[in-house]
Amino acid sequence: DAAGWDPTQAENENHGSSEMMDRSLVDDIMNDDEADREAEDEMEALTSVAEQAASQLAMGQCAIRRWGACSDFCLSPDQTREFDSLREKLKTWGNAVHAELVRYRHHGGADSVF
Repeated sequence: DAAGWDPTQAENENHGSSEMMDRSLVDDIMNDDEADREAEDEMEALTSVAEQAASQLAMGQCAIRRWGACSDFCLSPDQTREFDSLREKLKTWGNAVHAELVRYRHHGGADSVF
């Protein structure tokens, strides 16, 4: 069935409108102001969310540090369990926020959200 088939046949044929279509595609890609504005708005929203997440994480870290500064004998067993649980959650949240900030920077975000 493949006898006489030329894999370059489509490249060698003159389709006439192909050049016009290519030019139109390039114009759409290069001059898409609306898409540029949407991308800028999205980046601003991501920056705002990243700043809020980083701020909340820092606040949580400060609270855990203050709580951790208490002597062990000052905390009841329930408070110790709650403190340990919150400290583990903070680590998880910190890792998640850090991973998202790395991903955000990889997609063209700023080096710092502060």
